[in-house]
Amino acid sequence: MSTAVDVTAYRQEFPLTSTWSYLNHAALGPFPTRTIEAVQQYAANWGSPPDVAEDYGATVVKDVREGIAELAGGSASNVAFVGSLADGMNLLGNGLDWKSGDNVLIPGHEFPSVVYPFLNLQRKGVEVRFIDQNDEGRTDIALFEAAMDENTRAVALSHIEWQDGFRNDLKALGQLCRDRDIELFVDCTQSLGAHPIDLEETGVTAIAAHGYKWLLSSFGNAVVVFNKGSIDRIYPDLRRPAVGRRRCRGPELAAQFPRYGRPLPDGRPQHHVVDRDARVADDAPRSDAGGDDRADDEARGLSRRGPRRVRLRDRFRPESGASLADRHVLVRRPRPERVDR
Repeated sequence: MSTAVDVTAYRQEFPLTSTWSYLNHAALGPFPTRTIEAVQQYAANWGSPPDVAEDYGATVVKDVREGIAELAGGSASNVAFVGSLADGMNLLGNGLDWKSGDNVLIPGHEFPSVVYPFLNLQRKGVEVRFIDQNDEGRTDIALFEAAMDENTRAVALSHIEWQDGFRNDLKALGQLCRDRDIELFVDCTQSLGAHPIDLEETGVTAIAAHGYKWLLSSFGNAVVVFNKGSIDRIYPDLRRPAVGRRRCRGPELAAQFPRYGRPLPDGRPQHHVVDRDARVADDAPRSDAGGDDRADDEARGLSRRGPRRVRLRDRFRPESGASLADRHVLVRRPRPERVDR
C-alpha cells in the first residue's frame, strides 16, 4: 500500500516554487528553506568560532556523514568530504599504486571531471582506454568487458550520464570488475540523493558526488564514499594542508590514511598536515588547557616544505577562561642552514 505524499508541504520548503515552475534539467538543485536557515545560522555563529568548531564537529558533520552513508548504502566511517567531484576523482585516481603499462577504462563521452584525473596518470605510463558507445548510443558493459585485459586496474564512469540521463547498471558492472579484481570508481553526482544506491551490494570500490544537485547543497561541497573493503587498497596522494582538514575528516579515515596525518597519542586524529622535520619554535605559546603540550610534541618532526610559520590547531576545546590562542601551537620551519642533509 503506497503512502500519500503531501506535495504542498514539500513545495513550501522551496521558495522558488512561489514564482517559478521548476523543471528538473539536471543542473542545480535549489536550496530548501531549512538549508537557507542553516547557512544563515552558521554565518551568525562565526561571531564565536569556538562554538562553531564544537557544534559542527560534534553534531552537524556527524549527522551529514551518517545521512550520506544512508543514501549511498555504505558506512558513515567511510565517508570523506572533498571540495568537488574533480577532487574526489583525483583522490581515487591517485590512490592506486599504478605501474607503467596499467590501463583504465572510461566511456568516450564521459564528464570531464571524471576523465582528466586519469589522463594525468599518463605521465606514469598508465594507458587511458576510451570505450565507444554501442550502436544504440549507450554505454555497453559488453564493450567494457571486451576491452579488459590483465593490465586493467580500474573502470571510471558515471552512474547517471550527464548528456542524456542514461543510468548504468552498477550491479552488473560491479560484478564484472570484482570477478577480475578491477576497481570501479563511479561519479554519482547525478544520482546520489535522487536514486537508490547500495555501495556494498553493488561492489563498487568508491563513489564521488558533488553536492549542488540532488544533495541540495552548493558548489564546494562534495563527498567520497568508500566500500568497506576498499579502504586498505587506496592510499590518496594529495599533499595540500587543506587535504587533511577538508578531504578526510573522519577519525577512522584519518587513521587509515597516514598521509593525512597520524593520530595523536591519545587516539585523536591529527587533522592538519604540514611537512616533516619542522621544529616547534622555542618561544611557542603553551597552555595546560586542552592538551597543547601533546600537540607541541606531535608538531616536532613535521614537514620542512611548509610555510615559515604554521598554526597547528589542537582539536581539544580549552578549559573555561582559556583564550582562543591557547588552542594553537606555533610551528616554525627551520632555515636552510639548519636542515641536516
